[in-house]
Amino acid sequence: MACVFEVSPFDGGWAVKLCDTGEVLFFETGGQAEREARRLAAAHPGGARVRVLDLRRALVGEWPAASVAPIAPARPLGTPA
Repeated sequence: MACVFEVSPFDGGWAVKLCDTGEVLFFETGGQAEREARRLAAAHPGGARVRVLDLRRALVGEWPAASVAPIAPARPLGTPA
């Protein structure tokens, strides 16, 4: 299973939870947190993903790292594989 870096709101700012250690990095904005999470995921050996949660903690985005092959879009029902 790929390592997941999670970006989420935290006490007036934003946090990135590191997948390997559980450590948390803090940022003033969600954009700063997401950029750092993507940078860490791209540099992570063995591949990693970034998951972004909004203020309600609902999932708003999830991306594979640059080193991981992109996920193929789902085929519509009834189309041949």
